[in-house]
Amino acid sequence: GYSLKNVSIMVIEELNAKRKTAPYDNTVDVLDLDENLKLIDVMETAKQSGRLTFEKKMHPLWGASITSIDGIKADSSKKQYWQILGGKDLMPTSFGASSYTPYDGESIVFSISYMGFGSL
Repeated sequence: GYSLKNVSIMVIEELNAKRKTAPYDNTVDVLDLDENLKLIDVMETAKQSGRLTFEKKMHPLWGASITSIDGIKADSSKKQYWQILGGKDLMPTSFGASSYTPYDGESIVFSISYMGFGSL
């Protein structure tokens, strides 16, 4: 058998907020997921439940690039992007949404940020 996992998605809509803690503009607990699901699949599940909306661009090598969450668009002409923070310490993930596999009980924070200004 396989086991299930629960993942929480939190969204910070304030541009370059420089924080990873509450308050969050949206928090979605996605429950009873197949343990092998990638982050993008977790997001799709949250979207189907009506608790998260997002848009993505697909790249042939890197997979999904998240362009908009809950109606907030990252303006790439201004070097904005949706940063993905995960793990125990909520650090920037080294993989994008299509490659990253959240673990059971993990919280993932999406924060709209500027590229090239370092992490938190």
